[in-house]
Amino acid sequence: MSSHIVDNVKAKGATYNYNTTPNEKMHGLLKDSYLLHTNFRDVVPQILRINHWQVAAESIHCHISDLNEYESQDSEDLDEDLNDVDNLVPSNDMDSPHVKLGSRQAAETFKLIEDAHKEDHAFSSFRVKLNEFLNSFLPAIRLPLPGGKWVQF
Repeated sequence: MSSHIVDNVKAKGATYNYNTTPNEKMHGLLKDSYLLHTNFRDVVPQILRINHWQVAAESIHCHISDLNEYESQDSEDLDEDLNDVDNLVPSNDMDSPHVKLGSRQAAETFKLIEDAHKEDHAFSSFRVKLNEFLNSFLPAIRLPLPGGKWVQF
């Protein structure tokens, strides 16, 4: 049906009961950007750049708000015993299914990780794989290597 709409509108014109106001209100920010921040020539790249800046600014604002919220949590939440691993593992109990992403965990060495997953082939040579990943990933996303040198554990 949607493929015939354009043909129908061209042939018969717009319906009498149609109003463009809702659609125009959705593009208010783009309209303001067009009027205030372009030179009215070759506007597509200009509008896209402005829209990119707006999205990036909103993303940064959300990250800052999340950080502020995290830092303002009760000190009781932050003073949990880091050595008590049982509190860090999600419970299967339906009364307490709460899991915190990025919660604090006890420190682990690469040796502990490799020993804990001896049977899992994905963890063989874990340090080497992590080195290779970080040394290729960080430059790919334009982050400098720590100290300007290859990562090596």
